[in-house]
Amino acid sequence: MKRRAVLQKGLAVGILASVGAVFALKKGRGPSGVLLKPDGEPASGAKVYLTDLRSGIQVQDKRMKVRGPDSDGTWSTVTDRKGRFSFPARDENYALLVLEDEGFAQVLVRDLNVNPEIRLQPWAKVQGTLMIGSKPGANETVRLSLVPIPYEHHPRVLGPLSLLLRTQTDDTGNFSFDRVPPLAMLAYHSPKPRGHGMGAVSQSTNFSLRPGETKSVALGGSGRPVTGQLVVHGGSGNVDWYGDTHSLESVLPPAGEIPDLSALHQEQSSRYRAADSDEERDRLRAEFKASREDALAKLGAFYQTEKGRELYFQNRRYALNIAPGGSFRIEDVPGGKYRLRMVLRERGGDAAMRPPIARLDREFDIPDSPDGRTDEPFNLGTVEIEARRILAIGDPAPDFEVPTVEAQTLRLSDLAGKYVLLDFWAVWCGPCVAETPHLKAVHEAFKDHPRFRMIGLSLDSDINAPRVFAKKHDLGWVMGFLGEWSKTDLPNQYGVSGIPSLFFIGPDGKILAKDLRGEDIKATVERILAKEDSIQEREESGR
Repeated sequence: MKRRAVLQKGLAVGILASVGAVFALKKGRGPSGVLLKPDGEPASGAKVYLTDLRSGIQVQDKRMKVRGPDSDGTWSTVTDRKGRFSFPARDENYALLVLEDEGFAQVLVRDLNVNPEIRLQPWAKVQGTLMIGSKPGANETVRLSLVPIPYEHHPRVLGPLSLLLRTQTDDTGNFSFDRVPPLAMLAYHSPKPRGHGMGAVSQSTNFSLRPGETKSVALGGSGRPVTGQLVVHGGSGNVDWYGDTHSLESVLPPAGEIPDLSALHQEQSSRYRAADSDEERDRLRAEFKASREDALAKLGAFYQTEKGRELYFQNRRYALNIAPGGSFRIEDVPGGKYRLRMVLRERGGDAAMRPPIARLDREFDIPDSPDGRTDEPFNLGTVEIEARRILAIGDPAPDFEVPTVEAQTLRLSDLAGKYVLLDFWAVWCGPCVAETPHLKAVHEAFKDHPRFRMIGLSLDSDINAPRVFAKKHDLGWVMGFLGEWSKTDLPNQYGVSGIPSLFFIGPDGKILAKDLRGEDIKATVERILAKEDSIQEREESGR
């Protein structure tokens, strides 16, 4: 096929000689409009930024910088004396931003196409007081940022504007921010580093700002102190309590009318893995993509409603003040349901480079305080955490007692004297499912061996997922059910940091092999069982 193209004054003409088709491409136009001051007068000489789906503007205190994957990610131009501006054509335009002394503007490009006139909104102001217990939080850091409302800017992960403002309280705990965009804002106390990790968030509160509004907020000074003692079982005992930020977070009530993305993903994963042909899998992929986009659109729409924002604005976070021995105190916690989240690492070196030795994700109910505030602490007692052990070859395999997917009881100790292939896995885990043919090959080869057993330990949230998967794929070995990873300590006891994770356990209960994958699973089992059979034959022949 021959092609001839002529470019002239922005017009491309192509002739497809083989079919005789002629087409014309006209030069496109980028976003354009008129920028006005709050009083309606043209905003001349103002800088207008155009962002795409990845880039944006970052404002940190008085510093502002363009952020994006490359220098072309965010463009800018300056309005003329009549406030007019325009940009060249390009793909994936998302939003326009203006941050001038006269005011602020954030407008989506699709809205600009409907109304090309942008009017700057007056800056808002935030002022308030920080209390720590009954005393003013003097000379403390308070920060202000944007509320990350879920899916507000989908398909972007974050919005086009990133904001992090910081100020210090005075001797009476008062603070103020004088130039704040009229958007949904998050204000919080950022405690001093000792015992809080980096970037700690405490006494957080969410609110919306109107243009020109002066908003008063109160941080702390209500609720009650919460105390407790952290105890880590296992590991080296050399715990770095300060390597990460630890927090108590509010648990929001369920909103029944919004999609459950986790449940949707698990249901789709099960259907996809049950598909019998490439054509069916292709059809399901397209169906899943459409249903996910629909679910994200519904979630984004819900959180833009008054009810959705009211629900999300209930999010609160409180930082832990941890002593070297693991005792902790959290100031000014109102009554309600909370989740304590922690990631612990061993001391030494860069915390970000050290793998976690223990994780905690546990819910607690904090009682209401008399008259809204009391100095009497609520003690959570001893909070026990199982450290992730690093099991070596020759170490004893921790015993366990778990239910099976058939509602029976499974104990590792009941299999003493046998070789056990143990597999931590989940239906939602693609690499786990990819090991299924190799595991089936092992089971088929050694299922009749009198001293060999296989156990799967599912980390799915729904017991039906591994039950249905095992039945469909004719998995003949015992399937135990652990439930959600965050709610079981057994993976930590085995040092599991990712799945699939396989262990081969000997008759004496000690680890013979670990980290097995692919064809190496069968080869390892075959080698060890062959050695066992050889020893047994020699013993029998010598009798």
